[in-house]
Amino acid sequence: MPEDFATRQLDDTVHPKTGEYKELYDWGLKRFVDEARTLARFTHPNIVRVLSVFEENNTAYMIMEYAQGQDLSSIYKKSGTMSEAQLLDIFIPVMGGLARVHKEGFIHRDIKPANIYICDNDAPLLLDFGSARQSIGGKTRALTSLVTYGYAPFEQYNEGSGKQGPWTDIYSLGASLYVGVTGDRPADALSRGGGFIDTGMDTYIPASIVAKGKYSDHFLRAIDHALMFKIENRPSDVEQCADMLLGKVFVPELPDFMLNDVLGDRELCSPANTIVKDANRIQSSLVNANMNHQGVGQPRPGPPKRRSVIAVLLVISVIVIGVIIGGYLDRFAVPDGSAVVQSDQQQLLDKARLEKQQEKARQQKLKQQQEKDKKLAKETAREKALKKRIDKLLSGAVRLSSKGHFVTPANKNAYAYYQKVLTLQSGNIKAKRGLKSIEKELISLANAAYFDKQYSQSLSYLQQLESINPDSSVAKSLRDRIKFEQNQDAQIATWLKEAKKHMKNSRFTSPSGNNAYEVYKKILIQRPQSIQALQGIEKVRKYYITLFNKHISTTRLNKAQRDISTMKKVGVSAGDIKKMQRQLKVAQKKQLAEKQLAEKPVVQKPQPRKLSIEQASQKISQFKVALQTGNKGRLKQISRFVPGREAFVDQLLSQYKKINVKISNFKLIASQNKAQAQVTLNKLVDIKGNNVTPGSWSQFEITLSYSANNILKIH
Repeated sequence: MPEDFATRQLDDTVHPKTGEYKELYDWGLKRFVDEARTLARFTHPNIVRVLSVFEENNTAYMIMEYAQGQDLSSIYKKSGTMSEAQLLDIFIPVMGGLARVHKEGFIHRDIKPANIYICDNDAPLLLDFGSARQSIGGKTRALTSLVTYGYAPFEQYNEGSGKQGPWTDIYSLGASLYVGVTGDRPADALSRGGGFIDTGMDTYIPASIVAKGKYSDHFLRAIDHALMFKIENRPSDVEQCADMLLGKVFVPELPDFMLNDVLGDRELCSPANTIVKDANRIQSSLVNANMNHQGVGQPRPGPPKRRSVIAVLLVISVIVIGVIIGGYLDRFAVPDGSAVVQSDQQQLLDKARLEKQQEKARQQKLKQQQEKDKKLAKETAREKALKKRIDKLLSGAVRLSSKGHFVTPANKNAYAYYQKVLTLQSGNIKAKRGLKSIEKELISLANAAYFDKQYSQSLSYLQQLESINPDSSVAKSLRDRIKFEQNQDAQIATWLKEAKKHMKNSRFTSPSGNNAYEVYKKILIQRPQSIQALQGIEKVRKYYITLFNKHISTTRLNKAQRDISTMKKVGVSAGDIKKMQRQLKVAQKKQLAEKQLAEKPVVQKPQPRKLSIEQASQKISQFKVALQTGNKGRLKQISRFVPGREAFVDQLLSQYKKINVKISNFKLIASQNKAQAQVTLNKLVDIKGNNVTPGSWSQFEITLSYSANNILKIH
């Protein structure tokens, strides 16, 4: 949306800046969506493809196909000009796509090199259809902001777009080609118009002159004809313009006054000036011829008026003398060797009779011409009046279509206006195209409403369509689909109520033929994307997962096994089922172990042995020898390591090759049947042979006691 009357909020929504712009904003938004839907109907390899259009954040978005490449404007900047073959490879495909757009009753209005995109595969694409944008701009901006200078014809500077058509795009195509052959833009239409008003001259410099010799003559003339100032002088349609460029049809030469203007003879640009100039040249020649004949030198400049009088008199004199001499020779010349005698009186009589007959014939012919001119004038006046009325009806039909008044209200709708045009002129192409466009637009709107599930709105559009085409097969097909969808909606609503009742009564998967799961599956067969049915089946799955966990926790494992079988039927994921199968297996093993334990006879535990000083001293000696010699296996045999202590011993033995062990503070605690001693490590030598003074970690306490199996261990 133009920033002068709309703004984007922090939450990405778009709103009019003030209340007075709301109507304009809503109108512009609708035009944007309508244009996007129109473009979505165009499928052509050389027109940018619209993939989707949707409304969000109080605005609309148009998604177009992504293309990799660069625009023609950038290519022109790098290369300056291009060859004829290169330009034809670009513009002929683009014109093919544009012809498709024109046949649908639309025009581009902003063709220029920046809107022609050359993909990496060298395929040209026509971008940026600005119809909706220009209409908005017409309500809010100055006219000059809606055109691209040098590429827009004069009719685009007028208010409204009534005079615009395919010829408007043809002018812009010619301008884009002109840049490709000359390296410069052509004279802007405004400056050309100003030149006509001020001096009667066209400021346009033809490509036929500027690039002559570099390109074929018909190619350059075709560009010049596309850039003609007057609409009627341009090619009638894009196909004809393409044929001119390719040399398939004859391209007329440019008018002499256009060529003379470029060659420097600017006084010859106007046909009126040409006539005056030729008359002056004749007069001057006669005066000079007369002076030379009399042997007089160059005459002194005199007053202009006197010179003109002399010149005119000389002209008359020459003419009179010529007539007299010619008549004298005719009258008195006698063929060699013969004499002709005629009666002067008879000659005069014959001459008078002939002159009378000639005068009568001339008067009769003049009368016939006057009657013909009068009849032609009446016919022309009638044709002009008819054309004016038809143009008014056509523009009214376009305006009503843009407002959505296709067949209503009565007598003031686009369909009625087009029918009036065809009543006045049965073969009017624009009216026929307009009727087709109404039908296509109603079909498009009906389909859009159908896909949005707005069946009432869709049926309303179909009713309008059938009022202008009762035999429309498209309308009948869509109406049948809507009826089917409505019947299906009613059936699904009934089934959803039935499934809800089953869920409430815990009939999740049984009894067969009368449970919630089977009803939901039946709905999904009719409508695979039904959200409510999918959610219902998910609730059934969660129910059985919860039930399984309950049976596991209460060790009802047979029921848990049945739950897994049911979950497979209702489509619980394979990953979840495997996980529950592992849970069940663990529970079954635990249950079996408990059963076996309960059935196993009780074994009497051995009486714990009494620890003596001799036993404790002997075990401590073994520990000391094993540690000093680095006998890790022996250490593990006589020790029971607390967490982290085994890793400490491993690290100690791997870093030191000599360890001295000192045992102190040995004591027997008889009441607890254990002994304790203090261990100090000193005189350490690492694996490199270096003496190491240990830190506080080298002092620790060991405890001796019997295990449950009456084995004395150090820990």
